[in-house]
Amino acid sequence: MISRPRGLSVITASLTLVSLALGFVVTTAFAIYNAPQLFLLGIGNVTIKTASSISIFTSITPMSIAYSLRDMGINAVPEVLVLGTANGTPVVIRGITQGGLSYYRINASINQLNRGALVGYSLARELGIGVGSALVITSFKDRGINVTVEGIVSSRLYPQLNYEVLVNLSTAQYLDDLPPYAVSVIYANMSRSFTNLINRNYRLGIITVLQGYELTILNSMNNTVINEPLSNTTIALPFGAYYVLVHNGSRVVWYGEVLLNRDTTIMITKPLITNVTITVTAPTSWVYVTWPNGTPVNEYYLGVYSMNGTQVLYTLAHGAVPIALPPGDYRFVVSTPTLTYSVVRRVRAGANVTIVLTPYTTLISGLSTYAPSYLPRLTSLAPSSGPVALLSILRVGVGVLVGLIAALLVILMLGVVGVVRYYYGANEDLINYLKLNRAGALVTMALIDLPMVYTALSATALGLFLAYLAWPLIINLLHIALLSEPLSIVKVGYTPYVMAYIVLNLVTLITQLSVRRGVVGRD
Repeated sequence: MISRPRGLSVITASLTLVSLALGFVVTTAFAIYNAPQLFLLGIGNVTIKTASSISIFTSITPMSIAYSLRDMGINAVPEVLVLGTANGTPVVIRGITQGGLSYYRINASINQLNRGALVGYSLARELGIGVGSALVITSFKDRGINVTVEGIVSSRLYPQLNYEVLVNLSTAQYLDDLPPYAVSVIYANMSRSFTNLINRNYRLGIITVLQGYELTILNSMNNTVINEPLSNTTIALPFGAYYVLVHNGSRVVWYGEVLLNRDTTIMITKPLITNVTITVTAPTSWVYVTWPNGTPVNEYYLGVYSMNGTQVLYTLAHGAVPIALPPGDYRFVVSTPTLTYSVVRRVRAGANVTIVLTPYTTLISGLSTYAPSYLPRLTSLAPSSGPVALLSILRVGVGVLVGLIAALLVILMLGVVGVVRYYYGANEDLINYLKLNRAGALVTMALIDLPMVYTALSATALGLFLAYLAWPLIINLLHIALLSEPLSIVKVGYTPYVMAYIVLNLVTLITQLSVRRGVVGRD
């Protein structure tokens, strides 16, 4: 009677342990490669950063891109990512827009964000803080602030937020030493090919018969990009939404909005603005024009226009201006000797309108400092973009990691060789019996080889399945994290396990064929 092959239990135990170890190592490698998922929330399907930056944390992306995309009907969410510490613990400080809380699906209000900081519940538990606690935030650029914890937030959709500090955009820009018009990344719902439009310059042609006027072009952030005498000309500008003003230094006589996503020509043949006399009996609201520190602007021209272009108010003003207008949206244009500012605001009875101007010297200083990055070439990232999103220098690290994995595979192969040799050695009596009885190749394969194959396939599947279940638990147990964010947050999927399964079984099969030739094939 022919007995079952010996050593199958040893094969099962050995290959289960080998595949468990391999699954853990390969999964960790995949998680490190996709570590940007720890910091990029991936709102939308494209994340935009500057192509020249070595890191998402050093990316300086014009926020005007987000405004321009919104003008095109594309959802765009700007964000500032800051490396720093909270009460001495390394963390990611995430600056978000006041109106963008809904995108993050967290239970918090704009007022909480403006008063202080929101802290993820896992980080709050680690720091031992709660609502009302003092929080000292210091960025790696040596800028610090003291804030109060206004809320503890949690998110299942974006678990990264559970380990971070959330502040408003302006606070994050201060901590990261960024100007008001720059952010780290922009999330958008658009095709990645659309970034080709963003990266191009377009020609804006101006055709006019007017003389003696000035041409001012503002971008979507109200930064002046062109200020020159009006003439027939062609101007090269990057993608974006622009506001074109024609004035005589104080009085605006023509304006229009232009979305530059292709070469465009506008004709300015006659003044479009119509003057309308309004009798102000009692002001319904006041317009306050101030500098960032709250000081009123002493002297400026204020123009107010309905959305169809009709001028409803034009005056030389000092400080506050009373207005009496029907409720609705109006465009306010403020002109000083050095600045032109345009913004749409909603007027409601009893609700004042406040317009804050950025001093020209501050604006020019920021533009000169960040000029190389102000009109950068942009690139789009996917969740699997790998180290290019985190640190380009990690490419070297990934190369080393690949080398370590290759070395591990060599060691595993040597181990598999030993296991396979043990199996055929343990069954040498059975093999010799089959030879003496002149058993055919198919019989030998069915009795000796196939049990080994079935055992290897099932054992590696079991080991990798255990690795899939145990990996997040082991990562959390060992506290493997980047800036307080556990590596287990990264979604690696099934790819590393499928790859490990295929590679390990191929190695086992090749080794088996090699050993079999030496044992079964000899006389």
